[in-house]
Amino acid sequence: LYSLRREIIRYFEKRGDGVLDLYGYGWNTPHTQHLGPSEPFYTPIYKGMAEDKWETFAEYKFIFCIQNAIPAGDYECDIFMAIVTGAVPIYLPPADADMYIPRDIYINYNDFKNLDDLTAYLQSIVGTSVYEEYRRKGWEFINSARFRPFTVQQFSEDVYAAIQAFFNRKSEQGYNL
Repeated sequence: LYSLRREIIRYFEKRGDGVLDLYGYGWNTPHTQHLGPSEPFYTPIYKGMAEDKWETFAEYKFIFCIQNAIPAGDYECDIFMAIVTGAVPIYLPPADADMYIPRDIYINYNDFKNLDDLTAYLQSIVGTSVYEEYRRKGWEFINSARFRPFTVQQFSEDVYAAIQAFFNRKSEQGYNL
């Protein structure tokens, strides 16, 4: 997926219209480390590390959300941060995403033949009710029970239940815990 990120960056870099800004760790350095050593990658659209990722996301209409890996059940926080800050995520989802995240709250990267088609679509919806509908539905999802599996509260409850189940099994086996 690092190569996909590079492809996206080079595409927008060549367009030269300044519609993509790149933030984050590991770009424009000879010591690039993305899941292991890789070739240095330099680009003029790199803006450095965001001082505050939440504030930075809030400055943009769209956020590319390309995870480090996309196995089923793996969800990184960027899609949710984009929604909360009012941006529309451009998301490359895991295979099982439709089971957990409504399709109408993000733009699925896989739905487009190429970056030209994606870019044309993005430009066509800015300032329209289609764009606002993505934002509204995203906000509804974040504030619904369907979002609960992604919360810290649910994670804490799941960890607590797993620990409790472990101790109960050990106790049933005669261990004095």
